[in-house]
Order: sequence, then C-alpha cells, then structure tokens
Amino acid sequence: MKTKPVKVAHISRGFEELVYELSQSTSTSSDYDFDVLIVGSGYGGAIAASELSACHQQGTPLKLAVLERGKEYLPGSFPCDLSETPKHVRMNAKAAQSQQAKGYHEALFDFRINKDMSVLLANGLGGGSLINAGVMEIPPRDRFNDRWPKDLQNRESLDPFYYEAKVLLGAAKPIDPTQALNEKNVKNNTIHQSDKALPEKYQAHRQLGANQRLRDAAITVAMTDKHSVSGMRLNACVQCGDCATGCNFGAKESLDTNLLDLAHQRGVPLYTGATVLWLEPLTSKDGQSQLGWKVICTYTDKQLRKRQGQPVRITAKRVILAAGSLGSTEILKRSERNNVTFSKQLGHHFSGNGDMIATLYGQKPKANAVSKRETHPHERHVGPTITSIIETQTDSDPQGLPFIVEELAIPAVLRQFFQEVTWCAHSLKSLTQSDKSAHHTGPVLNDAYAIDDEALDHTSIVAIFGDDGAAGELRLHAPIDDIHTNGALQVHWPGVGKMPLFEHQLNLIQSLGQHKNIKANILPNPFWKFLPSGLDFLSESDSRGPLLSVHPLGGCAMADSADLGVTDSMGRVYKTGTKSKQFYNGLVVLDGSMIPTALGTNPALTITAVSLRAIRRLIKEWGYEVDKRPFEPPQRERLAYRDVLEDYADTPVSTPAKKRATEIQIVERLGGPCQ
Repeated sequence: MKTKPVKVAHISRGFEELVYELSQSTSTSSDYDFDVLIVGSGYGGAIAASELSACHQQGTPLKLAVLERGKEYLPGSFPCDLSETPKHVRMNAKAAQSQQAKGYHEALFDFRINKDMSVLLANGLGGGSLINAGVMEIPPRDRFNDRWPKDLQNRESLDPFYYEAKVLLGAAKPIDPTQALNEKNVKNNTIHQSDKALPEKYQAHRQLGANQRLRDAAITVAMTDKHSVSGMRLNACVQCGDCATGCNFGAKESLDTNLLDLAHQRGVPLYTGATVLWLEPLTSKDGQSQLGWKVICTYTDKQLRKRQGQPVRITAKRVILAAGSLGSTEILKRSERNNVTFSKQLGHHFSGNGDMIATLYGQKPKANAVSKRETHPHERHVGPTITSIIETQTDSDPQGLPFIVEELAIPAVLRQFFQEVTWCAHSLKSLTQSDKSAHHTGPVLNDAYAIDDEALDHTSIVAIFGDDGAAGELRLHAPIDDIHTNGALQVHWPGVGKMPLFEHQLNLIQSLGQHKNIKANILPNPFWKFLPSGLDFLSESDSRGPLLSVHPLGGCAMADSADLGVTDSMGRVYKTGTKSKQFYNGLVVLDGSMIPTALGTNPALTITAVSLRAIRRLIKEWGYEVDKRPFEPPQRERLAYRDVLEDYADTPVSTPAKKRATEIQIVERLGGPCQ
C-alpha cells in the first residue's frame, strides 16, 4: 500500500521562540545553550547542519541550531508581479548618511550599493539557493593554484566531495549507487531531462557558441517530478523563467528542500529573523581559558529590534559562521574587541568572481529569454535561468584559462525594468550609427528609439566569468558596537571597473555576436558602461560605473598561515600574535568568504564541496560520533503559500492576467505563557 506524502509547511521557527526559550531556561552558567551554533543557512551552513545532525557525543545527541537573518519562503510567497517587489528589497549604500539598511530588513533581495562594485545577496532560509540559477560547475584544476592552501591545490583532495555534493544538492544522481561517486558514475540533471521542447534561448546560445566548447549545465531545478535527499517532493519545472526571483512552483531544489530539511527532520531547530552582530569569547573564571563563545544577536526586523532593546546573548561551545562573504566577514570585524584579533588579511582577497553581464539585443535567432507576466507561466516556454555553457577556445582570462559564458533569463517581475533599461542603452548606441535603410513616406513603423517587443524576443542575456584577481577589500563603515546597523560592510576596490578583464569579456561577446547567424547589438551592463564608445566625449573617456557581482567571494580567505589568510582549509580561524600556528577554539568559517580566488564559474558547488570536506574532518577533530544507521526520510510534500495561477484563466493559454484584489497581510507575534 502506497503511503501518502506528509504535508509540510514551514520547517523553521521565528527567532522570538528562541528568545522566549532562553528567557525560561533553568540551565546553570556552566551549561552551553548549544554545542554548535551555525550562523547562516547558505551552502556552507546547510551542509554543516546536515552532517552534524547525524552526530552525537558519547550517546547524547548534540544541541544544534541554525540562525538565519531572513525569513522562510514557501512556494507562492515569492514576488510574481512588479508591484509586489518593493517589500522584497533591502539595500545599503556607502554614500548614505545612515548605515541602516533601507527597505524591509527581512527582504529577500539584499543590495549593497558601492561606487566600485555593487553586490546582490539573498536573504532567507536557504541563502543564495533561493534566487540563483542552481548551476553546479566544477572549476578546472588550474584554478586551484598557489593562491590556495597547499592541501587543496590542483583540486585532487576535493574531487570526491564535488561529486557527492552534486548528488546531495540535486544536480546529479548516481548511475550505480553501490559504487564510489566520480565523473563516470553520476548523471547530470540537465534541460534534456525535461519532456518539454528545448527553450529557444538554449538553442540561440548553442548558435552563439557554435565554434567553442559547449555543454549542458548541471542544475538543481527539477526537470521531472522527483524527491530530494530529504524526501521532499519537487515538481517538474514549468519553464516560466522566474528562477531568479524565487520558484513559486516547487521545482527549484533550494537548500530548504534538501539539506536544511534533512537537518530539520533530525531535530535541528532552524530559527529565522535573527541577525548576529558579533561574537565574544566565553572564558573560564580566571580568564585564562577560552571555553566557547557568546553570540550577540538581535531581531532582523527593525521594529522588533527596537522593541527588544538590548541584544540577546546565546552561548555555544562552537560556532560555525556561514553568513556568506560579506556576512561572516562583518561579524568577525565587529568581534575584534577585548584582545580578540584576527589576521590582518580579514576583509582582503575579495572577489566578484569576474562577473560580467551583457545583452545581445535584436539578434537573428529568437531567444524568448524575457518572461512575460501576462502569459500563463505554463505557456511561457522560457526555461530555467541557465541551461547551456560556452567554454571559450580562442580567448582566455588573466590566468590563461577559458572564459565561461552562460545564457540567462529575465523573470517576469523584472521585464518592464529590463525593457526600459535595454531600450535606453540601445537608443544611445543608435545615436552613434548612421541609418542606411530605405526611407519611405507615411507612418514610421520601425522607430529605432521606441520600445520594440519583437527585438526583445530576439534578445539574449549572457553572464561571463573570469579571474578578477581577488584584490578587493571589504570595509566596515559603522561602529563595531552599533546594534542598529548591520549589512554595513562595503566593497572598496578603486579602479576595478577599468580592469582589462572586463573589456576583454565584452570584446569576446562582440566577436561571438557578430557571427553571420547572430548579428546582435551588444550592450554592456549600463550601470558599468552607460555611454557607448562613440559618445565617450560626453563624459570622461575612461569613466566607469560600478560593476555588479552576484557571486561575492573572499574576505575570510583560506591560507596556510595567519600572515596569508584568515582561515585554514578546514575553516578554522587563525589566532594572531602567536609564534606557532594556532586557532581560536571552536570558531569556524564555512562559506564563500573562505574562497581565496575567483573561480571563473558558478561557485555554489565549490563552496559546498569545500565545506563538506571541512565539516567531515572537524567532526573527527571534535570527537563526535556519526550515527551510521540508514536514515530514510518519509516522502514529503510542501504546502504552497498561495496559488499564483489564480491570477490567470482556468486553462494554461496565453490570456491576460486577471486583476487581483488588494490584499492586506497582518502578522501578529504573541509572547508569554498561555494558561
């Protein structure tokens, strides 16, 4: 008899529950609130929670918890209309008079605006997996050069963890489960597993890279109905193109559907809405021995933080920082007080992963890469955000390694914004070109300076990756003890926008886009290069705006000593001022901030593999025992926050969206005992 799947809604708890539980605790001062406290729920935090959830010490389960700054998102709770977007945005700007975040502090999209390089982060249970494309790429061995710790150079010690991580995250499945996982024993999850026609943007990208090396992207978007490693049901992708604003259809295998859910089922509490400010060492009465850490935290929500007043103090024997490149670095910078100092490299070796975005406007092949809100999601046929990868044969980055070029999709929520920006950039470029077409009397039907929906349908958007040298610095522009500011870390990297790398990337796309089968107008990121070359005289000839990175790396970079980095290859944080190599007891970093260089491709799989290798070694070092009994989670089905298809006609055809009634959401939080 087939059992029905367990219906699941939220797997997390609000931070207010933890605050209340701690206030009612009767434990003595010698007890820790937690054996291990994990700060952040991205790839590093999720793999740590999953691995530690199977551990115990002398038969006693570990007291574990995960703190996440954002909130939990169910299918149907992501924005699906431009009018819904503002409540999902928060931002910090270096030029702002106040370093307090603007917008909604718990919002999904976290923008850090800087004059050198701006960064987009995700804020929610599952971290970047909520809004990324889910591409799981293994960088070439030559990326792991002498800028990496010796035991990770050449990638050899990481290879087994790459393939295991790929399977855990849902980007591949074993061919023979009884054999070791390796390149030949995994089958990647690609667009070809779908029973739908190949997206037009996929086919256009193949034409763009016809003379280069091509491969399909291994992605964590379900192409067929399936279940994750935690037993969570995933629905086949409807190819709506909205991956980058969150999947409302339960097709994206984000971390809250696999590793975090696995940890939750094993009893690990996941608390959302908690912002960690800094750490303080927990010492013995004589002050000579460090016993653990006090984690100073508060509510992320602005009003709840104000009502709480003084921050909450949580004690833990061990702390794993997994708050991302900017998050973990900021926590450590704020923690440098009372004789706690870290490597002088803290905040250095920052990389934007060589991210560059370009648009191939009005090309010959149809791309259908920009989703339309008015079209039923099942009928858009856009596809997942990324499906195909070009690896260049004729061009290379400063390390002599090939560029990676991936096609993108613009979600329906951002269509109008993208349309206006692209039209403006194209119009400016048109001013530098003479019109040699035949002119006729009568109405103008092909106005070069008007928005052109047909040209937009024939527009591809690509991301190009390379090695930017990881020479950026993350600086804290706020007092370290200010409990009302967080997310105040900013990128300082003068001249990064003028690096030859980015012009080289743009020239590469220019070259590919001029092929007789493409013939596209190439438009760079307008925030970086607003004026075309022919109009440079209107401003400084070499002026450049900020670059945009969605893959920030570094800040707590790995190295073989404190002189060269902040952590070692296991994420252990170096002590400074000691003659021998020593680490702070029970303090570990496991996230993208450890990565010491640009990876030249999507970094999620590398972060997961590095973290998986590290946590396995840390478990042994800490003396934890792993429960090796097989854990077979029941099949689970996630409930939706709302049915976003209610906005459309009953049948999946291209009919205009219905007008939605105005909705008001009231959130009430109660505290205190119930009698």
